[in-house]
Amino acid sequence: MKKYLFIFFVTFLIHASIRLKTFEGNDIHSVITYNIKYDDNSNGKNSWKVRRDAMIELIHKLSPDILGIQEGLIHQVEFLDSKMSDHKYVGVGRDDANRKGEYCAIFFNEKKYKLLKDSTFWLSENPDKVSVGWDAALERICTYASLENIKNANKIWVFNTHFDHIGNIAREKSARLLLEKIQMLNINKEPVLVMGDFNVEDNSKVIDILKQKLIDTMRDYEIEHKGPVGTFNNFLNNQEIIKRIDYVFSNGFQTISHQHIDKKLESGDHISDHLPVFVEVKIIN
Repeated sequence: MKKYLFIFFVTFLIHASIRLKTFEGNDIHSVITYNIKYDDNSNGKNSWKVRRDAMIELIHKLSPDILGIQEGLIHQVEFLDSKMSDHKYVGVGRDDANRKGEYCAIFFNEKKYKLLKDSTFWLSENPDKVSVGWDAALERICTYASLENIKNANKIWVFNTHFDHIGNIAREKSARLLLEKIQMLNINKEPVLVMGDFNVEDNSKVIDILKQKLIDTMRDYEIEHKGPVGTFNNFLNNQEIIKRIDYVFSNGFQTISHQHIDKKLESGDHISDHLPVFVEVKIIN
């Protein structure tokens, strides 16, 4: 009798362990932020037609749960969408709140997440309508999504943005607006991911503002970052990439891994003028 009880107990522990590992696995989220470089209709070596197949091949290889892109025009967004059968995207063009202009689209794995809410706001004094903010050169946006893990019902928020490349005031104001929006939307204090091209290096006031409420995943805990220090390569080959302007921030997550992926075309040229940032995070219970 004791033998059978022992076997039953061991079996129970094994099944419990499997269930625990499955639950923990479902709380791990792989994320990419990627400025894909807008299609400027050029016909050179850095043209979209030359780069796009290698880009989607890299995305497939990394297989992110969530992908946030910047600078994508509608035909670029739709190309990625057509090649990512498990993913759905949310987002609008910044020029007309519809299909015109660059997107900060968020792609998410429909087999893992249910979309609860999404929208886009403009980084300006009038965030609910198409507008240029402060001293910015162009319209700038942030697209967000509230996602629910289908298997365990855990909810997360994802914000994807692209700050202005000219306006210093606009970037600082955008950072404060972003934090205000997160506080306003995330009333249940659910885990948050903030990603994008912030057009500043990590010693800037803009990053200091964001770090008042968010954690820079590259600096989180004692993880070992992999890849170049920087993310902006400007399509220059054979040069050290040291300028970091693309980030994934978090709140309510522990960072598991952080990489800047320096994958090139067969020609040796870069796939985009930015490297993708690949991050794995786990919800802190």
